[in-house]
Amino acid sequence: MWSPPDGADVQREQLDHLIETIDLAGVELGVIPLRSPMPVAPLSGFRLLDSELVFVETLTGEQVLTGAEAITPVIEAFEVLRAAATTGGDAVALIRRVADELASADG
Repeated sequence: MWSPPDGADVQREQLDHLIETIDLAGVELGVIPLRSPMPVAPLSGFRLLDSELVFVETLTGEQVLTGAEAITPVIEAFEVLRAAATTGGDAVALIRRVADELASADG
């Protein structure tokens, strides 16, 4: 949330969009606060589609993982990250605080 890819205005729009999505059915959004200890060091992004399919993002492309042996460590890491995340109203408050700080820094 702190590294705007296309400037502060775009970043604020993205943060507003996150707030809007929190209440959507089927959406679970969690945010790990910047100064919280990171319980797992995710070295790349991943999308856990279900208990049988994971997409791992790398610099050169995407890797598809299938099978329990490959997916179980990703599921375990996800659960640890999920437990560390702020959700619901606390996540909204955190996102708003970041948006306000970006607006203040922008002038």
